[in-house]
Amino acid sequence: MFAKFRVPAFLMISAFVAFFQAIAMDSDSDSTMKVTRHYGIMSAGISWFTNSNLNDYLNRLGFSSFKEYAVSVSLGSHSEVGNMVMENAITGNFWEDKINSGLRSTLWSADIFMNSGYNIFASEMPMSLFPYMGFGIGLNTLQIRSDTKTLPQLIVSKEPDAFLWQPSILFDLGIGSDAIFTMADKKQGLTIGFRAGYTYDIYTAQNWYSDGTSISDVPRFRQNGGYVRIILGAWGSHKHMDHHSDMHHTGA
Repeated sequence: MFAKFRVPAFLMISAFVAFFQAIAMDSDSDSTMKVTRHYGIMSAGISWFTNSNLNDYLNRLGFSSFKEYAVSVSLGSHSEVGNMVMENAITGNFWEDKINSGLRSTLWSADIFMNSGYNIFASEMPMSLFPYMGFGIGLNTLQIRSDTKTLPQLIVSKEPDAFLWQPSILFDLGIGSDAIFTMADKKQGLTIGFRAGYTYDIYTAQNWYSDGTSISDVPRFRQNGGYVRIILGAWGSHKHMDHHSDMHHTGA
């Protein structure tokens, strides 16, 4: 039963993390820990993984290997308190499907990270450079099913349709930089930057799971590897943020 809700639950957790962090940052306008910049971010890039054991296993079963890198897409938020930097992001990593003997195999992974860093430039500068580190949780998935079927075949089919998943705990270490372009009214703006780093797989479950069943013979998929991403960010004015107008604030 739980397996049917694994992806929605993963997305809901990420949404609650971002929501409650935003509340915590804006709940006390008299606090000395005022947010000096806050904006939403999205990114695209490449991530590398340690998947040779999984590829060797799939090869023995007659399936093609997946590449050691994947296309990554992220959504998140960026906040600064003085020179301190905080980012939350959910990332999806996607591989090209493989087709062998009428069976299609799909591999993708996702992670949620909360990172903290320190901007080595002055906080009022329109440019930031910050090393960062953080922790996150990951989810690996592997699906194998028929490539094509007719509707009558689908109704009576007993052919394989396996969906496997595996959780992990991750550590992140990297460096980031943003160029900040603020509009004349200082209430709107854009950012462009990069993130480059390395993700360490602290712990991955020994087994994969499918519909409540533990699958013991499939090797673990480790999210160890580097990544590079291009970052785009933006913010606009919000009425509930007007109480910050007395400080250098470039966020929403």
